[in-house]
Amino acid sequence: MKHSSTANAAGPGRLGPALLLGLTSLFAPVAAAEAPPVTREAALQDDEAKERVDRAIEALRGGEYDLARAIVDRLYVDQQVASARAALAAADPFVAVSALDAALKVERLEKKERGQLLFLRGQAVFGAASLDTRWAALFGEAQENFVEASRSGAGVAAAFRASRAARMAGSGDEALDFARAAVRYVDGGEGRADGLDLDQHY
Repeated sequence: MKHSSTANAAGPGRLGPALLLGLTSLFAPVAAAEAPPVTREAALQDDEAKERVDRAIEALRGGEYDLARAIVDRLYVDQQVASARAALAAADPFVAVSALDAALKVERLEKKERGQLLFLRGQAVFGAASLDTRWAALFGEAQENFVEASRSGAGVAAAFRASRAARMAGSGDEALDFARAAVRYVDGGEGRADGLDLDQHY
């Protein structure tokens, strides 16, 4: 379940004029008989996605390839995060991990956003490890995600969750170290301990 920071050739990392056709077909009209029922929120999100694609197309036509890439990358990451959150809400952490791994492959993620993605990935991996004793080894991977997230700005929440993951992985000393680090974050005014839902699996 390890993630990779290298964008694959078929992913969102490369853009050019040839993608104009692909972008315009992303949101091609769906026959009414095939269209699933949508909520108001979903319809608004779809409209926003279409607007972003339109902006990307205009940027491509104007030769602004970096801008088009940034718009498409942003849309891609947002969609993967939305999929991950929906999967977590449906108690399907493995699907969430897959979506987050895809988001983490996008190049030029800012440090803070990468930390947020790793934090969410840690929650998903922790959830997967909690499903069955067969997956218990994943607690160590969740710990790694939380530690990296903490270094990327996630702060106290990531440190507390790294502590819990370390404890579940059987690393009592590390669990205590991470808990102490979390307390230092709070004492230093760098984060707050409320609202962390630390009694939840993920």
